[in-house]
Amino acid sequence: MVHEDRARLFAVGRIQTSHGLKGYLKIKSLSGETGHLLRLKGVQIGTAGKLVFFDVEDVRSAAGAVLLKLAGVDDRETGDGFRGQLIWVGREEASELGEEEYYIADLQGCLCYQGAAFIGRVVAVPEGGGGDFLELESREGKLLIVPFSRHFVGTVDVAERRIELTEAYELP
Repeated sequence: MVHEDRARLFAVGRIQTSHGLKGYLKIKSLSGETGHLLRLKGVQIGTAGKLVFFDVEDVRSAAGAVLLKLAGVDDRETGDGFRGQLIWVGREEASELGEEEYYIADLQGCLCYQGAAFIGRVVAVPEGGGGDFLELESREGKLLIVPFSRHFVGTVDVAERRIELTEAYELP
């Protein structure tokens, strides 16, 4: 398998702990969906830009989580070494998007406008207690926060890399 570069990979799960004596890993889905995880044949695991590819030997559902058996991870102690690391896959293996759902990677870099006025470029999509936010960097380098809700965000055109803010959004 040809390994994809990180810009084309999506984090789909976090390894919580090892499970059982044979090296299974308990995975928490980052999207809340698990169907796509149950079809995995190979994954990349790692953090901070260091990824390692593993073939998937077995995968199954278990009480709100997914159990993943990787080739070469054959005991509990080895599995414990992966705790907290992310599972990365290609776009085609990530969770399918519903209507008005977006991958964070697709939103980052989009340009935000309000009518003809440029507001800023999306640099991050942090999660808050009430939902997600768009973190924008203005032309002047100021960071602006926009709640990612219908009230403030009108249209999102990922293909055109453009987000239109509603009139409800007021510049600080």
